[in-house]
Amino acid sequence: MRMLATAVVVCFLGASIPSPASAGGGSAEIDALKAGGPVGLGMSAGTTIGASLKVWPVREHALVFHLGVPPILNSVGLHLSYRFHFPAMAAPSGPAFFFQLGPAFRGRFVFTEDGAFPELGGGVVLGLSVTVPRWPVELCTEVQPTFGGSPSNPPAGLGLSIEGVVGVRFYFAKRVKHAS
Repeated sequence: MRMLATAVVVCFLGASIPSPASAGGGSAEIDALKAGGPVGLGMSAGTTIGASLKVWPVREHALVFHLGVPPILNSVGLHLSYRFHFPAMAAPSGPAFFFQLGPAFRGRFVFTEDGAFPELGGGVVLGLSVTVPRWPVELCTEVQPTFGGSPSNPPAGLGLSIEGVVGVRFYFAKRVKHAS
């Protein structure tokens, strides 16, 4: 719960920070590389199959949430990550590629024959998103090496895993226009 509260605070604080585009900086074209608003909702598949939400408080940073079920474990999981987006690689009037890097956390509630237990983990996420000008769609993929385990289920122990998803998000909400 504390992690979710921290993410919400970061989102609201980040929304008040002017982006380089609004301050006359060098990335004014970034709005042209991704249509739609600052909120994207979609689906993810991989180590978490379910809903995906991405909020861009400013164009260089984003909060990403995945809520769903892993395909192997009998559990439900929530992934949260903060993303720094490197400058886009874009073709003229074509797709733009955004590489992302940032801290990531996940929590799962695992159900077994003996009951249920929480499982926690953290790591660094590396992602790639593809957007097309004037389309409010983002195709995404990410990989996250995760160190984690269960504090309440000693036989499960601690371990390192590689998690990853692919997905699509559709953007909505009011698009912010910046003065040129």
